[in-house]
Amino acid sequence: MKCFLCPNKDFLEKEIHESHDIPKYIGGTDKEGRHHLCKQHHTFYDTLLLKRFLKVVGIEWSEDYCWEEIAQLQKEISKLKQLHPKFREIAKKIKEVVFDGREI
Repeated sequence: MKCFLCPNKDFLEKEIHESHDIPKYIGGTDKEGRHHLCKQHHTFYDTLLLKRFLKVVGIEWSEDYCWEEIAQLQKEISKLKQLHPKFREIAKKIKEVVFDGREI
């Protein structure tokens, strides 16, 4: 299988993750787009999104977050329904940057 962001490299199916362009925890759906990404690019994309969302709510990102803490932060953001439209706009802009090859 191929990663959308490193198409010249082959991966086993279990090494590819499905990444939603608009994260499901802020109301994204399959219809809004998704990409197959290797673990490295999936982690990069998810982290980039979460960092930007946290900035909106005034929480500083820590490189020391473990996966359980990240999942908890995503859960907390999913509860902020009034901010989902803003998060969706951020996600759309980041998607354009990451998937259209623009510089961040």
